[in-house]
Amino acid sequence: MNNYIIAIDVGGSSIKAGIVTDSLYIYEDQIHEFPARSNASSDSIFDNFASIIMNLYGKIIEIGGECLGIGYGFPGPFNYQEGISLMQGIGKYDAIFNVNFISEINHRMVSVPPIIRMKSAFINDASAFALGEFYKGKGNHQKSAYITLGTGCGSSLINDDGNFIMDGDDQEVYMIFDKPFRQSIVDDYISIRAIISSAQVYELEEKMSVESIGAKALAGDERCKKIFEDYGTDLGEVINQYVIPFNPKVIVFGGGISKAYPLFKNDMLQKMENKNIPIEISERLSKSSIIGAAAWLLKNI
Repeated sequence: MNNYIIAIDVGGSSIKAGIVTDSLYIYEDQIHEFPARSNASSDSIFDNFASIIMNLYGKIIEIGGECLGIGYGFPGPFNYQEGISLMQGIGKYDAIFNVNFISEINHRMVSVPPIIRMKSAFINDASAFALGEFYKGKGNHQKSAYITLGTGCGSSLINDDGNFIMDGDDQEVYMIFDKPFRQSIVDDYISIRAIISSAQVYELEEKMSVESIGAKALAGDERCKKIFEDYGTDLGEVINQYVIPFNPKVIVFGGGISKAYPLFKNDMLQKMENKNIPIEISERLSKSSIIGAAAWLLKNI
């Protein structure tokens, strides 16, 4: 009998999920996408998660497999050890604030053996991406740094033994989003809102999305090009301050803004003190996040 993990990558607008083997391959290379219902009531949110889990659990039983448990990649703030969402006032999952996730899911999964219901592990979504890239992506089982460039600046650093580098005495995974940077924190400079803010500084004639700013930059618009050049300069300085001291063998970028890498690459590299560290762009953000959630479950059972 083959062993499988149900792996779930939780977002504010959608939830992606898949069945992963215990050797960390996605079954049939298939990721399923479901609505998140993140602004619904507590019951609706948990009913939705339970339905997703039961759907995938049924598939595992159908193929004659055994389910080892459930791995979740969740955005923060979140109590990952206890399985309790701490998100409040950020436009998603407000209704499940401070509610024990495992308890709510377990009593909805009456047809699933209790031993499976108890085996759950929660990990930050950026860390799930990092773990997936380490095992099956660009990290290639070496000491590496992972930065997701999107709504905020997610990050994780992993040693060559597959364990996360921890943040000093806090004994939490080392992340850079809330580290001091200039007059504020990293997240205020390396994020979608930073690019939108720059667009206002350069007095673009209309309210534009990051995608449209990028498209105009590629078309040669000088102000839009300057926005990404500034972003690259800031990112290079952040890497100098918070990543290079750990001597990673490779830096892997993920997230939506990483698709615009050619627009900020040169300015970032110009600022980086160590230009010999390879920079890789993930080609499999969703798959890596699913694999990472499964890997975290395997590390915790």
